[in-house]
Amino acid sequence: METISKKINPNVKFGFGGVSAIGDKDCKYPAKKIIDHHKSSGSTSVIISRSFENYCNKKSNGDDNEFWKIFNKEIELISNHLAE
Repeated sequence: METISKKINPNVKFGFGGVSAIGDKDCKYPAKKIIDHHKSSGSTSVIISRSFENYCNKKSNGDDNEFWKIFNKEIELISNHLAE
């Protein structure tokens, strides 16, 4: 990705791959490592994966309000990690 990102017009935004929730310790591909790769590649967009939604569903136990609290908190954690 780094090679491709260097050849892309810097005015064109790009992203790749999906990221799970940072709190999801069971995820095969840790979110922080995926986000670090996005950062090193100059990616400006991150796609949240299906496992992100699954994690929020599992943690919320079917409570819609709790789902959105967890969802928003995880988005905040991703944003904070991107800003580091």
